[in-house]
Amino acid sequence: SGKKDQKAVDDKKIKAASSLNPALPDIIKNRWSIVGTVEEVSEDSITVKNNKGLVQTATINDKTSITEKNAKKTTVDAVKKGSSVIVIGTKDDNSKYTASMIRIKT
Repeated sequence: SGKKDQKAVDDKKIKAASSLNPALPDIIKNRWSIVGTVEEVSEDSITVKNNKGLVQTATINDKTSITEKNAKKTTVDAVKKGSSVIVIGTKDDNSKYTASMIRIKT
């Protein structure tokens, strides 16, 4: 099946990458992202709804990079409910999300 083939390709990529950086498989495996509209935002979390209706909440911490669409660094105060954003981060083994980067599109 196509899904099995894709997993085999992904596994090969991860194996190849891990020869360069042993920590890479965990980084690749645990990466996470969502593009959508801000439903809620606070000092320590952001909730985003994508165009398929999926809603996910990620933790914001002192390592989270927040930028405006012109790539200018900003703070969580610039992230408003209803803003269009790209959030990239990681997912832990308990399916908890942590934002490493938030890019405000609008």
